[in-house]
Amino acid sequence: AGLTVRQGEFVLLTAPEGSGKSCFFRALAGIWPDSTGVVHMRGSVLFVPQRSHIPQGTLKQALAYPDSEDHFTDEQVKMALSAVALDKALGDRGLADEANWEIILSGGEQQRLGGAHAPLRRPP
Repeated sequence: AGLTVRQGEFVLLTAPEGSGKSCFFRALAGIWPDSTGVVHMRGSVLFVPQRSHIPQGTLKQALAYPDSEDHFTDEQVKMALSAVALDKALGDRGLADEANWEIILSGGEQQRLGGAHAPLRRPP
């Protein structure tokens, strides 16, 4: 089977629960051990999982993961949090605040934190 998605086209993948949608994206990303074939992608691609791993530590570390927190400026991180409307939800918590963010943040806030990877890592 072949799938071609051209620049400017959008694809919505729908299927029953447990049918392998996540495995499909893992194969595209090259991180599924049982996949074969070739995928051609132009430019940089960011895959954001439905549930991101959020390490314990500072808020900036949680957002920068898997990069180190010094990979991004405070301003870049604040802009990414603002882009997903987490800046107001976090209230007076600062980027240097340490916590177990998987406990502190609600499920929806955790998804938005994962989504903040996109504006933070946007291609130049």
